[in-house]
Amino acid sequence: MPVELVNAKCPNCGAILKVDSKKEFAECEFCNAEFLVTNAILNYNYCITNNIKADNVNITSKGDAEKERLLKNAATYEHFEEFDKAISIFRQVCEDYPDDYRGWLGLATLLSDNFNNAELNAQSFQMLKAYMKKVLLCSQGEQHISLQSQWDSYLLKRASFIDQQKIKLNDLQDHVNNINEKIKVAGDRIFCFQNLLRNAYYRMIDLQRSRHILKITILVL
Repeated sequence: MPVELVNAKCPNCGAILKVDSKKEFAECEFCNAEFLVTNAILNYNYCITNNIKADNVNITSKGDAEKERLLKNAATYEHFEEFDKAISIFRQVCEDYPDDYRGWLGLATLLSDNFNNAELNAQSFQMLKAYMKKVLLCSQGEQHISLQSQWDSYLLKRASFIDQQKIKLNDLQDHVNNINEKIKVAGDRIFCFQNLLRNAYYRMIDLQRSRHILKITILVL
C-alpha cells in the first residue's frame, strides 16, 4: 500500500517537509531534529492559514505550494553547500514549472558561482547563456530589469576575461616563437660544429697518412 505523504513544517529549523501522516515521529532531513508528526503538520497548516489576509484572499494551488516547497528546499541545500542536491531540485522545478524564472536562475547562479566566476569553459558558458535566456524570457517588470543588469555586468566581466586570455595566448605564442628561433640557431651551430669536427677528423687522417709516407721514405733512403 503506497505511503500517503503530507506537508509539514519542522518545529526546529522551519523547513517544509513531506511526512507520513500515519507515523508518530519523524526526522527532519535538513537539521536531523526528531519531531512529533502531528505537531509538524499543525505547524505547517498554521503558517499557511496566517498567510491568508482577510481583505485579499489568496488561494495557493497545490502545484504552486509544491513549487515553493521545492524552491525553498533547493535554497536550503545551496546554503548547506550541498550543491548536487540543489541542482537536482532546481532541474525538477525547471521541468515541472518551466515558466518560472527562479528554477533557471537557480541553475545559472550555481553554475556561475552567483555570477562571480567569469572563467567558465566554453561549454559551461554556453549552458549558462541558455539558462539566462530562459530567465530573461520568463521574468517581468523590475525583476526582469534587475536580472538583465546583473547579466550585462557578468558579460562585461566575461569579455574582460576573454581579452586577458587572448593577451596571455599572444604572449605565450611569442615565447614559443622565441624558443623555436633559439632552437633553430642552436641547430645551425650544432650543424656547423659537426662539420668542423668532420673536417678535423679528415685532416687528422691526412696527417697520419703523410706521416706514414714520410717514415717509409726515410727508411728507403
